[in-house]
Amino acid sequence: EWIIGVRAEIDAHVIDPDNTKDWENLSIKRLYRGISFDISINNLNNKNTGVKYLIINGNRINGNFIPLKLVKGEKEVKVDAYM
Repeated sequence: EWIIGVRAEIDAHVIDPDNTKDWENLSIKRLYRGISFDISINNLNNKNTGVKYLIINGNRINGNFIPLKLVKGEKEVKVDAYM
């Protein structure tokens, strides 16, 4: 848990990177509850923290939480996080 700020909660996956100011992009793959998450964190503004929005399988949501009900039944989920 908490690998590069990516962690699981009971009903959501949270993307909350910290100390990434010098990284423009980073990627991580995680398996959680049988779902493969392919996560890219995009830090084009050189911020230390704070995800503004996510693109989850092409759909934008504000914040840094991926509600599991949103991806229920999926085997693979593509996530782009923007800081």
